[in-house]
Amino acid sequence: MVLAAVRLYNDWDWPAAQQGFKQAIQLNPDLAGARQRYGLVYAISGRRGEALKLLQELRELSRRSYVSPFDMALIHAGLGEKAEALNYLEQAAEERARAPRRKSSRFRKWPGSLSGAA
Repeated sequence: MVLAAVRLYNDWDWPAAQQGFKQAIQLNPDLAGARQRYGLVYAISGRRGEALKLLQELRELSRRSYVSPFDMALIHAGLGEKAEALNYLEQAAEERARAPRRKSSRFRKWPGSLSGAA
């Protein structure tokens, strides 16, 4: 799946990315990340019907496994569905706000962080 993501995000080689995500799904049908990115490839390449089908599969998968609302937003944005994308982005933001903060000291201060701490 990593190579497929490289093909999608770095190379913009949508056919190769599509093939990689398809193989990842065949190996693990419950791999939400592969389905999400596969849907994004379909959406941005103008294959609306396939993207919508994958969105439905992701909704079904979300009943038994975690599905990222951020990735759902990306698919909707790729389809030009701004309102749906915004709805999922709001869900992602709310989910992130509720997430527990990391307790490790390595996450407390970042050089050059926006907090001004060095």
